[in-house]
Amino acid sequence: MTPLGLLPTRVIQLLALLAPATVLLVRSGMQTSLALLLCISLVGLTLRQRLPLVSKEERLLALSLLAYPAAVLLGFAWHQRVTWPELDAPSRFMLVIPIFLYLARVDVPIFRCYRWGCALGCIGAAGWAVWAIGFELSPFPGRAANYFVNPIPFACLASILAFSALPDRSQSRRSHAVLWGCAVLGLGAAMASQSRAILLVIPPASLLYFLSYRQRGVISTRQWVWAAVGTLALSGLSATLLKDRIAVGVHELAANPGELINSSMGLRLQLWHASSEVFLAHPLLGVGKGQLPQELKKMADQGVITRDAADFRHSHSDLLFVLAETGLVGAASVLAIYLTFLVAFSRRFSSPVPGIRSAAYAGTVTLGAYFTFGLADSMLTQSMQTAFLGLALALLFAHIRQRERLATLTPARARQSNRAMSDLKPPAFRVSADTSWLVLSHCFNMDGRAASQVITAKIPLLMARGIVPVVVSAPMGERAILHPHIQAFAVGPGALRFDARHLINQRWGRGFIYKLFTPLVSLLLAPLTVIERLLFGLQNHASWTVSAVFFGWRLIKRHQPAVIYSTGGAYSAHWAGYWLKRLTGVPWIAEIHDPMILPGQMLNDRNTRRLAKTETLICQHADQAWWLTRAALDSAVLRHPELAPRGFWVHSGASAPAASTPPPPARQTEIFHIAHFGSLSTHRNLGAFAQALGLLIHKLPSLRGHIVVDLFGSDLDALGRTQAAQAGVADLFKFGGRLAHQAVFAAMAQADALLLIHGTTQACSEYIPAKTFEYLWAHRPILGCTFKNPELDQLILERHGYVAAADDPAQIAQALEKAYFDWRHDAWHPGTVPPIDVESGMTKIFDRLAVSLPQALPPRQ
Repeated sequence: MTPLGLLPTRVIQLLALLAPATVLLVRSGMQTSLALLLCISLVGLTLRQRLPLVSKEERLLALSLLAYPAAVLLGFAWHQRVTWPELDAPSRFMLVIPIFLYLARVDVPIFRCYRWGCALGCIGAAGWAVWAIGFELSPFPGRAANYFVNPIPFACLASILAFSALPDRSQSRRSHAVLWGCAVLGLGAAMASQSRAILLVIPPASLLYFLSYRQRGVISTRQWVWAAVGTLALSGLSATLLKDRIAVGVHELAANPGELINSSMGLRLQLWHASSEVFLAHPLLGVGKGQLPQELKKMADQGVITRDAADFRHSHSDLLFVLAETGLVGAASVLAIYLTFLVAFSRRFSSPVPGIRSAAYAGTVTLGAYFTFGLADSMLTQSMQTAFLGLALALLFAHIRQRERLATLTPARARQSNRAMSDLKPPAFRVSADTSWLVLSHCFNMDGRAASQVITAKIPLLMARGIVPVVVSAPMGERAILHPHIQAFAVGPGALRFDARHLINQRWGRGFIYKLFTPLVSLLLAPLTVIERLLFGLQNHASWTVSAVFFGWRLIKRHQPAVIYSTGGAYSAHWAGYWLKRLTGVPWIAEIHDPMILPGQMLNDRNTRRLAKTETLICQHADQAWWLTRAALDSAVLRHPELAPRGFWVHSGASAPAASTPPPPARQTEIFHIAHFGSLSTHRNLGAFAQALGLLIHKLPSLRGHIVVDLFGSDLDALGRTQAAQAGVADLFKFGGRLAHQAVFAAMAQADALLLIHGTTQACSEYIPAKTFEYLWAHRPILGCTFKNPELDQLILERHGYVAAADDPAQIAQALEKAYFDWRHDAWHPGTVPPIDVESGMTKIFDRLAVSLPQALPPRQ
């Protein structure tokens, strides 16, 4: 695999190392690792097409992680009181679900990195403990802690790092020594926090480690003895180091209730009693997330607890805190996380693979430590602590599933699977240097996109001519399998957000997953997007130029294409073509879909100036360039006379439908069906047409029951809906949904007339909608609402269509009336002018290149 292909694997491994290494040292360091892993996982789940199926066990674990945030949201709805900051900590369990599902399905070795990250975290925790206590920097005098973690969570996390860093039988002797040393440092840091709960964690954790270290599942008497001796030794050492804290706790428990009411144990007892009372008063869903402090203050006012106890924002116990704020539903959801993962890890303790046993041990210790420390403190109130728990469980179980999946493969398949993310690479094609074109197209193989159809319809014709297209496109759309095709992400955050939203929609639709993840992706990229807009102010896809140049340059080195062919649509493809020509000297041809600059247009913003600059580069440096309308070419030549000998126009046309003969006329009924296909927008809307339909119905009321407007691809737009309602014809518009490209011609053939909405902007004078050429193949009458475009009017009229000004409802009503009565009296007949196909346009292009760039075409056989 190339270094670039290994990049996602290396980044994931680095983040798996940094998460535990920074959890006690860098504020938000571990959460930054989680956010980056989440982004990688979302992209990976979207792009990878051959991921293993999710098992029942994985679904159960994912649901358990989702349960606690869902319980909090249910409480918001139940109490009709939403405090979004209180969802911060529980939401971390939800955010690790994509990480868990993705890493469990790919072959990225992460446990080794996680273990060594824990070892580094132990070193950092021990160093900080010495520094903080020795120089009196700790906010808790004489106890190891820092300004974002108090002593009890510090001890919990340090102990988890220590026991997770312990080696298994697969490590070398040197690694054994280093990891053991790091684990001792981590335990020392945990004891330096003076947390008494460490006494409850060390014995079971030590015993479990000795059991997980066993070989082949057999435990001899000698191993039992060593396990017991080691456990007792560690427990005795910790008890000796914490004897003063133990003595204080015993004294506080033995004192009379009123003597030390505001001591450490006294405050805990007050909070536990108050939380129990709150829970008993609201047993099902609790008092509401974030509402316990108010309840404690009420109890202090009533004299039930002291003011010092009321100053706490939690119960000093996870279980009681969750019961008080989220009731039995919330407590059950939290226990579900502990129990489901505990069962999953405990099932792997008898695995013959040391790595699986070691990961299961680390996961069990993580759960045990959180649960034990949570008995006397609230571990799930801070987002950092819930994030570490969720991420640790996700990484450890994902490693287990990776190893179990590899164990089921044959040796050859296992070796192949170990090459991480190998299926992200495109197939290796061998292309001769004199028969390939490098095609740069931001949109490619995207069903229903006009910019994609313009180029994808040409690909079979290029290949039939002996040219192999080597395509670089954005990641939207399907990857081609008959020729080389690189799908490259843009480097800018705005484009990444657009690509992610499109890919999520493409894979899962616009349902729950789309609504869940797209706001999350937008939120994560929002700061960078704002910076990008302030610095550059260009369209989202502008940054795709960098990726296209990088991959295009590599493909030119490999395939030696005869020409660089940029097409769009998106001007980033043309910028990439310009720079690749400058870098490599390969001839550059450009296909411009839409007019970039209009006559007299003011260059008021950076993006418009960028468009003008793009047109200038094409006109001055492209070896050949063509526009898709005669008017657009003439306008460009007026601005850039040097283009004249190298510029021409070609109608994009449309591929013929599958039927070899024209479809028969639609069967005439009593209802005149006029159909519109494609998208609608603010600038291309049905407002004027709805007014025209209202005028016609007002003139001829008898037509109300005989006209229906069928909409495919896009429902009635906002302006059209408003005008239709005002005209009283809203009931005549019917939305038929979105159709696959293959089904469009069949639907067109069933229409009695086809409605073409051109728009009313200045650009319409130089633009012909790609849908026009598909309409021509349907051999049905076209009602064109056009705007200052004689070229488009001629295409429609010479095929016996109807034309009206798009901004004149009265003229549209006249054309609609004529179309209706021609249909009614069977007076319409198709013209003799044939449709415009893609082949005719490609023939014109090949003829031009044969004269100007003969090296771009292979010799005819």
